[in-house]
Amino acid sequence: MTNSDSSEIDSLDWLEAGEVVVAELSGAGASLVATDRRVVIVRERAEFRSRNGVRSWDYARIAHVSLSPPMRGQAVIVIRTGPYPWQAVTMFFDSRMRAEAARVIGQIRKRL
Repeated sequence: MTNSDSSEIDSLDWLEAGEVVVAELSGAGASLVATDRRVVIVRERAEFRSRNGVRSWDYARIAHVSLSPPMRGQAVIVIRTGPYPWQAVTMFFDSRMRAEAARVIGQIRKRL
């Protein structure tokens, strides 16, 4: 996905000065963006969701990232920020994008 063909990431205003996008994945209702500094999830219509439209986690806060096996045409990326079940963020995506998801996870794991 590139910024020009994304309907979910209309602008990258949330990027910090000098921050570089290293990988992106479009999912069901959201996009996951890995930068050189953090992981960002941008929800559809983020401009209308001031509290949770754009959420991010510095790599130091991420304990683990995993990719679930596909089920019914969808797969899930799970980002864990701690040992408890509520310390996880999930993003669903089309299972046909599994190779791209694995690449994104590889970029995230390099920085953990």
